[in-house]
Amino acid sequence: MNPCLRKSAMKSSRMCFFALACWLGWAGMCSAEEPPQGSLVIIGGALRFDEDVIWERVVELAGGKGAKVAVFPTASINPLRTGARASAALQAAGGQPFLVPVALEKIDVDYHKAVEDPALIAQVREAGAIFFTGGEQSRIVQALVTADGKNTPLLDAVWDLYRKGGVIVGTSAGAAVMSHVMYRDARNVLETLKKGVSMGHEIGYGLGFLDSTWFVEQHSLNRGRFARAMAAMQSQGLKFGIGVAENTALVVTGGSRVKVIGDHGAIVMDLSKATSDAAVAGFNLKHARLTY
Repeated sequence: MNPCLRKSAMKSSRMCFFALACWLGWAGMCSAEEPPQGSLVIIGGALRFDEDVIWERVVELAGGKGAKVAVFPTASINPLRTGARASAALQAAGGQPFLVPVALEKIDVDYHKAVEDPALIAQVREAGAIFFTGGEQSRIVQALVTADGKNTPLLDAVWDLYRKGGVIVGTSAGAAVMSHVMYRDARNVLETLKKGVSMGHEIGYGLGFLDSTWFVEQHSLNRGRFARAMAAMQSQGLKFGIGVAENTALVVTGGSRVKVIGDHGAIVMDLSKATSDAAVAGFNLKHARLTY
């Protein structure tokens, strides 16, 4: 059965609540392994700096007023400006943000050295939350994952924080890296449906904070990307996906409990009973199940 969906108003935002249980006729967001103790805040992008319900929730999950938040502007083409803006919003919400100087360009730090820096690693490990800004998600993976696919010491510190109860937050590109598979260099939605996707080209591997049975898509409703999400899911045999609208956040706690906060909502894509016709050119599905 579908999870229960209840709506109520809070400030200027609509809030939707639903719980996903593991494998009770509807795949959950937790695996057979013990889930991390921390939380995920997956933001669909275009997060307004006055969307208090989201910024304040991040600080609350990080430990409350004065909580340290490590801001990773890694995805941004202008990391210092992007990091400063996110830090200002977090500070206004009561947090104590600090910039993690890891980016591919326009920053006076070699990211190859930064991800190995013991002092920076210790600072990140002691934070209450990690905040990945928007930009290009492939930049995050390039900086934090080695060429042979292993975690850098800095990414290990991020995972340690998450496993022990910390919060991983990502907006836009920062949301995309939450899943094991992500878009990295996508065509527009229509071209994607016509031509398909392949691993190592349009799609690649993310950081995998969310259970591997799920795919994450950002700007999902505003840009119609839930359609391209299903193309990626079909190509990789993923049965379940979540698409988050702009200025909206999906808060995942305990591996399976989910709350949607912000302006809009999220769309759940269930392909567990979907079929396709190989004789038909391009992307096609029957019996896909969508829940808003």
